[in-house]
Amino acid sequence: MTELIPSRTDALAVTWIDFGSALQLETGQGPGGRWELVERDDQASEVFGTSRSRVEVTYADGSIDHETGYERLRGILPKAGWQVRGRKVTYAPYR
Repeated sequence: MTELIPSRTDALAVTWIDFGSALQLETGQGPGGRWELVERDDQASEVFGTSRSRVEVTYADGSIDHETGYERLRGILPKAGWQVRGRKVTYAPYR
């Protein structure tokens, strides 16, 4: 396991886990932000809701990827509008 801690304090730290035959990339502070396919990101944001979070990563070419993670049964239950009303944290680019 390798933690990539950027020199900028307002950028998002990344954890890179090498399982030998598989790689996993984890970002963010909540349950969201876990990918099996790894690409370098330039900027990310995370929205927190009750027992859930969604991380969006913007790549250098402008494309955006997202992943939502859930904790416990309460996080799996639908909750309309949580991404709009939730607490949003925007992280600075690495460069």
